[in-house]
Amino acid sequence: MWPFKSKPKTKTLASVNWEGPWREAEGQQGGRPLVARIHMGVEPLIGDGRYPHLVGVALKLRRPDDQGMPTPEEAPTIERVERRFREVLERGHRSVQVLALTTAGRHELVFYTRDPGWAGETAAALGAEVGPMPVEVQVDRDPRWELFNRFYS
Repeated sequence: MWPFKSKPKTKTLASVNWEGPWREAEGQQGGRPLVARIHMGVEPLIGDGRYPHLVGVALKLRRPDDQGMPTPEEAPTIERVERRFREVLERGHRSVQVLALTTAGRHELVFYTRDPGWAGETAAALGAEVGPMPVEVQVDRDPRWELFNRFYS
């Protein structure tokens, strides 16, 4: 019998498909429609410990429709703001966006990060920069990616 235990293999960041694919799902939350985009390319990172903090960025829609969803006029602004958050927070693989959730007058971006202080401060600063939507930022510890797994499975 060999006296040494082998180390579990850590997947490399190169095995992550940072661009996608993304899957879309629809459902309800609190009796209102919910549209979720789920980043399926991050599977190698789930629960491996490198990104143990969740960063939630909530964009308040300026003029949602009667179901709380964005209007066609507001959609380009949402896309631009989301792209900007992703471009900055994912730089250097410090964070990774895993979800985009739209419901009840809000568009929420969910990132996991290895640097929660930097990500929270950067997201707050971006919120002030991107306008015109009010932005709320929340950082929590979620090492097992419990929020993501609610949508992923």
